[in-house]
Amino acid sequence: MTQHTLPPGGADYPQRPPFFANRYLRQLLDSGAVQITGTEAFALLTVIVMTEDLMRYQRPPCFWNATLERQLNWSEDKLDRVRRKACNAGLLHYDRDGCRSQGFYWVLSPAWLETLPPAPESPAPLPPILRGMEPITRTGAGDSADVNAGDSADANAGLTFLNSPIPNSPPSPSPSEATWAVVEREMFRQGIHEARKPLESLASNHVPPALALDVLRYASETGAWEPGKVRRRLINLRPGDDARDPHGWMKPDRPDRVPQSARSTLPSGSDASAQRQSDARYRQLELFEDQVAGKTPQAIADAFAIPEPIRNRLVEYESWERIQQRNSALRYAVLEAIAHSISEN
Repeated sequence: MTQHTLPPGGADYPQRPPFFANRYLRQLLDSGAVQITGTEAFALLTVIVMTEDLMRYQRPPCFWNATLERQLNWSEDKLDRVRRKACNAGLLHYDRDGCRSQGFYWVLSPAWLETLPPAPESPAPLPPILRGMEPITRTGAGDSADVNAGDSADANAGLTFLNSPIPNSPPSPSPSEATWAVVEREMFRQGIHEARKPLESLASNHVPPALALDVLRYASETGAWEPGKVRRRLINLRPGDDARDPHGWMKPDRPDRVPQSARSTLPSGSDASAQRQSDARYRQLELFEDQVAGKTPQAIADAFAIPEPIRNRLVEYESWERIQQRNSALRYAVLEAIAHSISEN
């Protein structure tokens, strides 16, 4: 029998348990890693780990750059940027013997990811409404009465399920159940469909998921604010904040739903108007972020007329993503300068 020897680039490939790919992807979703690293890195990791599964975890996948670019519909620069981001986050191993050789890839589970859950020993039973979809095997005429009796019982259970009243909306999860995946689902349930920026802000400012969920729960209980204002509250949230502190909220859309104890300290009309104007300006500036996508801070500084003090701060950072995570004031100052530069041209 032929003995296959891995080349040096793949010699350190780890052993994998069965169904590792499924549990790894689920762990990325449940841990909130997708919100931190972005969907592009998640797409790359999905291609890699599913290829590992296709190879039965016997050896690491090997790819030419052009192969991954074609599969993901990316440019060479984008592949390099996303791959570097995944490697820096500790989620991807990438090794290449030379510029004219394929790269060796495999996914990693860094310490900040929770331990992967064990594979279930047996599938969970189907709920009554779905049991009629299970295949039924009849071995003889004597079995038909029992089978029909079981079908009838399951059908009645299904009808009971269908006839039960449906609440207007499911209750919000409690803070003790908080994970970033739960926070994202609750945001979507409340109509906040653009969750990337709030989640990035929460993660970069080290806001615990329980506090974010407490804000969402308060917003759901009162119904005083529209989704856009709840989204802005999450972006401005900081550790130690009180979810019910009226000073952290914009002017409510339905003041009568705010608890009586908090109404006297609501923002005044002029303050709320200024806050609305500021929020609208931030949203306008965020549209210019496409101008800096894929560029280094030095490239951004060279491409646009940015005032010297802001330029000096900008080039101190290694990437635009780091500025988004660490320095909101600098981020919006740069975007303001870019908007001004474009309008003048």
